[in-house]
Amino acid sequence: MFTPLRLSLANDLEELERLSLGLEAFCREHGFPPGLTYSLELALDEIVTNIILYGRFKVRRNHIELHVECKKNIIVANVEDDGVPFNPLLAPKPELDLPLDQRQRQVGGLGIHLATSIMDKVAYRRTAGKNILEMEKTIPEECALDK
Repeated sequence: MFTPLRLSLANDLEELERLSLGLEAFCREHGFPPGLTYSLELALDEIVTNIILYGRFKVRRNHIELHVECKKNIIVANVEDDGVPFNPLLAPKPELDLPLDQRQRQVGGLGIHLATSIMDKVAYRRTAGKNILEMEKTIPEECALDK
């Protein structure tokens, strides 16, 4: 039985190193290849960075909880924070098909798009004053834990 990853993070960019180290250890324990490890790290780094950069300005010190585990052939990652209500799934989609000089968007927004593109399933809910983002990534058959 593999140990789930549980991290409590402050809303400080320096915490991203702890996030990365924790995810690398989790993926190493599960025997995931570098590509899967990189994808998972990239998606979660983008989400946590977004919480740190945008959630902290409206509350005193929001708190971020991360829980990652494997359920059969699926990696399930939950990111919970007590910052301002924000559903990242409602954020405007970036205009990626237009040339850069024709894009009518503000700087930012690509991190959420990137994370939701990497993960296979993403769901948001606001419960008891907390933002909860649940993400799933299917483990490729060649990496399956029960092979």
